[in-house]
Amino acid sequence: DTCTGSALKTAVAKGGIITFNCGPGPATIAITSTLTLPTDKNTVIDGGGTVTLDGQSAVQIFNFNHPDWMKNETRVTLQHLSVVNGKTTPLEAIPERPAPCSQGYNDGEGGALFMRNANLTIIDCTFSQNQGAPRGPDTGGGAIYITGSKHGALIVNSVFTNNSASNAGAIGALFATLEIYDSSFRDNQA
Repeated sequence: DTCTGSALKTAVAKGGIITFNCGPGPATIAITSTLTLPTDKNTVIDGGGTVTLDGQSAVQIFNFNHPDWMKNETRVTLQHLSVVNGKTTPLEAIPERPAPCSQGYNDGEGGALFMRNANLTIIDCTFSQNQGAPRGPDTGGGAIYITGSKHGALIVNSVFTNNSASNAGAIGALFATLEIYDSSFRDNQA
């Protein structure tokens, strides 16, 4: 009963260290609404190598949105976890104009994770089949979009496959440094 989307949503809202007790085999948790990460405390989500979070190609899985531009020290850590089928639903359409004017959307970044003004660590994770906005001049990050990060993102021993967005098929970063080690990027599209 603890390995449900609603139980995870309750745990994520509190922040801190989150682990799972889903039994000995692999477990997939359907995410039916975006999990809003707390902006005032560090959060660690550890899947133990057996948990998959599935956005069902309908919702963005994680959202962190803090107002203080590049000042926040809060860190989000995702480790030993699979994050699949996240999808943003862009709402801010650019008015139609003839080319070469911009087309698409001004929002819709980060199919699996949108992070504004925080710091990120990803260890031993798989991001697959996540989708950011398909069109737009400044939208990106099929799997992850991070902006305004004081300390950036550290990504280690992780895999990004078949993610897509208008820009940055796997990871989009603006005003955020990326340190990526021992990771694989395959078949992502922008």
